[in-house]
Amino acid sequence: LCSSILQELRNEDIYSPRVLAILLEHILIECSRKISKKTKSEPQSIPTDAAILTHDIITYIDQNIFKIKKLSDLENVFFYNVNNLSKHFHSQMGIPLNKYFISKKMEAALRLLQAGESVTEVSDKLQYSSIHAFSRAYKNYFNESPSSSKP
Repeated sequence: LCSSILQELRNEDIYSPRVLAILLEHILIECSRKISKKTKSEPQSIPTDAAILTHDIITYIDQNIFKIKKLSDLENVFFYNVNNLSKHFHSQMGIPLNKYFISKKMEAALRLLQAGESVTEVSDKLQYSSIHAFSRAYKNYFNESPSSSKP
């Protein structure tokens, strides 16, 4: 959790304050569990808290942005349907899951383009079905074509 906080402090985007709050809340929950010293005979509850799930979703997306083709891929990771994941995410973050996902894809695209990669390479790395689909998504997000973002 501490390394996630440090990573988030380095990222510093518009979602960082909320992500940091969720991470700190997660730390407090874990500390409270340790302090309460539950006996072994008490059943341990499975964490189902929306904040923990949201943290896990954010971490997974951030660390696997080049492997995730579409949001429904998260169903196999979290064992919830994407609508359920979206509902929990939106309730915690105040933004739709698909907007967060797209923003992370576009941030990665911008970094790659500014590092000198071609539009085709970036489209492939981010798992877009075609260069046209990528270009359309990029233009919708940044209001400019991907080629105009190259150095």
